[in-house]
Formats: sequence, C-alpha cells, structure tokens
Amino acid sequence: MLRTPENEKTGPLATGPAFEMSSSLAAGDNSNSSKSRRSSQRALDPKWRSQRNWNNSNPVARRAHYLVAQAIRKGQLVLSPCEVCGDPKVDAHHDDPADAMTIRCLCRKYHRRLHARLRKGRAHG
Repeated sequence: MLRTPENEKTGPLATGPAFEMSSSLAAGDNSNSSKSRRSSQRALDPKWRSQRNWNNSNPVARRAHYLVAQAIRKGQLVLSPCEVCGDPKVDAHHDDPADAMTIRCLCRKYHRRLHARLRKGRAHG
C-alpha cells in the first residue's frame, strides 16, 4: 500500500502542499481576474451591443453554437473541409439550430454567401 507524505492530508477536503489555493481564490475574491474585467468592459462597450442583442434574441441558435464549440474542444466533433470549395478552415452552419449537432461545414466565404441568400429569401443551396 502506498503511503502519502506526512505533510499532506488525504480525503475530500485535502489540503497541503499539493492542494493549496491562493488566498484570493479561497476567499472567493475574483475582482482582480482579467476575465471578469473583460466581461464588465464588454457590458458597457457599445461595440458589443449588437452581439449581445443577437445572443439575447436567439437563445436556441446560441445554445447550438455553444454545444458545437464544446464538442470540437473535447474532440467529439471534427470539422471536415468546406463542402463547396474544400478549404480546410471552416465555420459550422446550422440549417436548423434546434438540431444542434447537425451542421454543414462551409468556409467563411461560402457561409457568408449562404446567409446573404437566406436573408434575401432564397432557398438553401
């Protein structure tokens, strides 16, 4: 049986050299974190207003984007090259955002063209 070093405690609330947290994290103080500063700055910045409005008015599509991004990060989803031109750098397009994991891989050029046609009322192509 392996023994833990004498200066380390074991168990669910283990503390010691291997499990130390900084005092600011232990106290729950995240006011100095750069992520919280960035998001508070974005909340006030008018440059991000249209993105916030889109996110708030399209929760189903936003969730689909989030789920695809998570699957890509975890390696559960591998994007194929653009189905039109074969470019390896692609965006994931959802024909139906309610079906989050059914995507079409399109490069930025053809993805933008598809959305332009959709805005004009033409059928998918």
